[in-house]
Amino acid sequence: MKIIAEIGWNHMGDMDLAKKMISLAAENGADICKFQTWSEKDLKPGPWDTDGRREIYKKAQLSNEQHIELKDYCSTKNIIKLNSKKIILMHCVSTYPCEPKLVNFPRMEKIKKYSTVFGYSGHLSGIEDAMIALVKGASYVEKHFTIDKNLPGRDNKFAILPNDLKKLSNFRDQIKEMNIDNGLDLQECEKDIFNNYRGRWSKN
Repeated sequence: MKIIAEIGWNHMGDMDLAKKMISLAAENGADICKFQTWSEKDLKPGPWDTDGRREIYKKAQLSNEQHIELKDYCSTKNIIKLNSKKIILMHCVSTYPCEPKLVNFPRMEKIKKYSTVFGYSGHLSGIEDAMIALVKGASYVEKHFTIDKNLPGRDNKFAILPNDLKKLSNFRDQIKEMNIDNGLDLQECEKDIFNNYRGRWSKN
């Protein structure tokens, strides 16, 4: 089970901030960091031309060189920068933030018919949706990640913080431990109870 910290464009073009986000994602259990890429010059005319979003997109875009720099930095933190050619089907409801009643996990269940390896990309505030996705068998879960919800940009407002990521990664690790196959026989930790406490109390 892999956890993807989607940094996206929460860095707002600040490479030092992007690297700090990578470091804290790695320290708190993320396996992969995801960044978004686009070119502002390819943006079609629209309402973003008058509401300030075009300038934000221009500021936050990453060059090819910056992508390579971040990829190399991820390597120093033993974390992958997501750019794999392998296709993983991910269940995602693209509304920001997403309400619990719209998460629609039954749709994720249908993905299992097409692939045993699947994932969940969540936009619910908090980590509860990602935890449920892991319990339901998702091999990958993705959450927007930030180090400060007060940073500029919409995504920072509903992204999870380092302590949330740590809770999620701890939960993931516990799932792995609880699914260790210890066989059908008594475990060593059970033998004292079995040998010394069964039948301890008389019916009289």
